Amino acid sequence: MTEERNKLNHFAMEYGLLLGAYFILKFGITVISSKILVLSILSWILLIGIPFVIYWMLRNFRDRKNDGLLEFGKAWSLSMLLIFFASLPEALAQYAYFQFINPAYIHEQISQITTALESLSDLKESPAMNELINNYKSAAAPSPIQMAFQGIFNNLFFGGLISLAIAAVVKRTAPTNISR
Repeated sequence: MTEERNKLNHFAMEYGLLLGAYFILKFGITVISSKILVLSILSWILLIGIPFVIYWMLRNFRDRKNDGLLEFGKAWSLSMLLIFFASLPEALAQYAYFQFINPAYIHEQISQITTALESLSDLKESPAMNELINNYKSAAAPSPIQMAFQGIFNNLFFGGLISLAIAAVVKRTAPTNISR
């Protein structure tokens, strides 16, 4: 049992770094995509590609490291470990970006959101919309470390949901012999 757990953890750490590089690439393209349409499309493609990359990694583990077998629970937990280990380098990259490279980015995004909300003339008279706009204007922007931790949480939450479907597709158990 311990050997199997070590094999799973080792694979998750190794491939989690690769997935982390993918996450960092997606993050980098996302932050500069607001100015270039092609990068915006590429950012969406990379986001949509995450489940396929995780599927490929799980299938690779199943077929090459686990004798072609992988139970649903182990597939799901391996997927979650991959996402966790990938989220750590991405969180470091996000922190570095928000803290040192572009400290005004968060404030700029909040400003763009309030400007977009204010431009919705149909909803401008709505008390709820006015309250939302005022809340955005008066709220303190999250710190870079808060953004990094929020990124980890988001990856784990949404990754956990997506991993349920991926684990169901990747799982393969040994056939059982029923003799009478």
